[in-house]
Amino acid sequence: MAFGNSIKLSNISENWLFQFGFYNGDAQGNGDGGFSAVTQADGTLNLLTANVNNSATTFAVDDGSVFTAGDYIQVESEVVKVTNISSNNLTVVRVQKGTSAEAHENNDSILWANYLPIAFTDTLYNDVFYFGAVINNPSIRESINLANSTAKTSNINIIIPDFNYQGTNISQELHGGTRKYINQEVKVFSQINNDTPNQIGSFRLTDISTDGKKITLSLTSHKPFDFISFPQDRTTATNKIIPVVYGQYTPNESNFNADGTFCDTKLYPVESLGVDDEKIRTLMPRAYSSGSDAHINIWHGANVFLPLETAAGGQEDATTLLENANCIETSTNKLAYGIVFAQESRNPTGTGTEFNNTHLAFDNDTETASTISVTDTGNYLLGFTTIPEKWSTHSVKIIRLKHKYSLDASFNVYIYNGTNNNVSGAINFTADTFQTTVITISGTVKVGEKWTILYIRTSGSNGTLSVGSVKAHIHTAFDTSDASELKRLGEVKYWYSGGNGLKETYSGSSNVITEIHEAHRDLLIRYAGIGIATPTGWSDLDSSKNWKIRYWTHKVVDLEKILNKFQYEGGFIFRFAPDGSPQYIHIKDSYGSVDFTLTKQDLSDIKINLMSFSNLLTQMNIQYEKHPAENRYTNNSLSSNDTARKNNNIKTLENISEVNLDAYVSPSIPTIPGTNPNDDFYTYYDNIFGSIKIIVQGTIVNPFFYDLEVGNIVGFDDMHPTTPLGHNSSSWTNLKFMIISITRSKGSLKFKAREI
Repeated sequence: MAFGNSIKLSNISENWLFQFGFYNGDAQGNGDGGFSAVTQADGTLNLLTANVNNSATTFAVDDGSVFTAGDYIQVESEVVKVTNISSNNLTVVRVQKGTSAEAHENNDSILWANYLPIAFTDTLYNDVFYFGAVINNPSIRESINLANSTAKTSNINIIIPDFNYQGTNISQELHGGTRKYINQEVKVFSQINNDTPNQIGSFRLTDISTDGKKITLSLTSHKPFDFISFPQDRTTATNKIIPVVYGQYTPNESNFNADGTFCDTKLYPVESLGVDDEKIRTLMPRAYSSGSDAHINIWHGANVFLPLETAAGGQEDATTLLENANCIETSTNKLAYGIVFAQESRNPTGTGTEFNNTHLAFDNDTETASTISVTDTGNYLLGFTTIPEKWSTHSVKIIRLKHKYSLDASFNVYIYNGTNNNVSGAINFTADTFQTTVITISGTVKVGEKWTILYIRTSGSNGTLSVGSVKAHIHTAFDTSDASELKRLGEVKYWYSGGNGLKETYSGSSNVITEIHEAHRDLLIRYAGIGIATPTGWSDLDSSKNWKIRYWTHKVVDLEKILNKFQYEGGFIFRFAPDGSPQYIHIKDSYGSVDFTLTKQDLSDIKINLMSFSNLLTQMNIQYEKHPAENRYTNNSLSSNDTARKNNNIKTLENISEVNLDAYVSPSIPTIPGTNPNDDFYTYYDNIFGSIKIIVQGTIVNPFFYDLEVGNIVGFDDMHPTTPLGHNSSSWTNLKFMIISITRSKGSLKFKAREI
């Protein structure tokens, strides 16, 4: 926003101009149309059919028959006047109604640019007469909430008399005529003296009421994602919702004849479209090609997801799985094989001493271990199971142990279930060093049984034995000749894929969307009709954030709700500026200069206070990385600002928030705040409300600062008091604030700013 030179004068006069868009009621798009999109005679959108430079006087369009000489139309932000129509070529006069010339591209959309003009006082601007009919003084309040990363604009009411407009009462124009105003856009402009007006808001007309003399027009803040849900695409044959998936995933690539890699949970569910004795069919979020890792996995419970592979035992080939754009077919003659973490089982089989804290051996591949004190050469026992038995053929091929002993020593290790003994042979431990031992299981031993790891020391002194992880190599096959097994396969609702999610829509590249803010922008383009032009603040946000996303939905959800979720989990705010342009706001790691510096001479009604203690949040129990099959998360962090808790006398069980993140997966969330706000989710929000911040509010009396908007960074100088509540020793120097609230009315601008 930029007001003209009149803003610098000592005496100024402000007028507000209201432009009420309308639809003319013609189903074919004929007429002057308000701010509505111009359509062709058949009802489809009317678009430019060729590029236009910033001086051309001819616009080529899809259908010229719907235009009339004298029409005003708008392409992007430029308004032009149509003076002649020749077939599908429009002769136009450029830069109408205070707009600037722009170059336009083939397939740019066309809007009607006509409207009902009303103002506080009569005025003529760009040959348009505005009726000075508004008799109340409405205010527009816009605010951003840093704690939940949202933006909000207030609704307003304007009151006008039922005056004569073009021969009839204005009430008859607003309702009952050929022009339809309800739910159409209303643009609001501020004009200082006779300068070019600045747009200060965009609304929708939602209600009209009258007492017979005065008319109240209710204007509601409008966002293009209102009343939109997604996903919207469906399969042709079965009318099933095609899922939306964002993020980079990790395909499980373990195979039968080799160790392969550990089977992870970085997958997403894909709906089963049916199973028969030959094929498993699954619904995918997009088309995949050879090598795109779209092959499916079967879930066995807990964190066990096994990839399907060829019966010969080699790694699967994705090219054989492709059927069409959003579906793959996988042969049921596949093996499910993978390396998985075993599961804890207490009271192991056999006689001996059981390990302490046995669960620590089964909480992923860490050095946090189950331990036991070895005092003799007796039996030391650790119980486990692998996965429940579901299908006809299961076996455990290999057990992999990550373990250590506190001293140099040797052990024999057995894997048994009472009848089957599998010995590792002698294991020589180097003092206090984790090592991996592979034990091959002899014979065919089914999963789902309770097994025991038995340690027997054969040399060395007494010490501490630690087991950090237990992994099992699992093999599953399906017997589709068994009717009951085929039935169970058919009852599987979801399979699981590690193919990457959707590709971005705004740069022309084929890059997979991997970060939360990228997914947010893609949703706006894909479903809300936001153009691909780069929003204000995007470059700074994109360079600051590398917060990764894994998100999926198979059901229809509210678009605005998910956009807000991504804003919160991604640590940024999206808004439309008063002129309607999109903007991203976030707190940066550091700032150089400020946008504005305010002094006590520029302000009145100055109030300085501290952030309310009730808004202080010093500890968050954060769950993140959503499990692909269960309603839970695979990672968590109890993150705390201990300094703030001590300084503010916060007790152990006070001031704790439970946070579940459905999209955020990395960076890893620390237990204490990091160095820079954008390091991670917790550090970002700890910077906002993990300590008491200063809030300054007041009224702008110097019109030079009427350009202030939410998100602006401001500083203060030559203030009273000279010391901001003791902060920074003695002055305002180096303190920076973000404008979080603006209330604008005719001749007045109030603000609230928060220390960042």
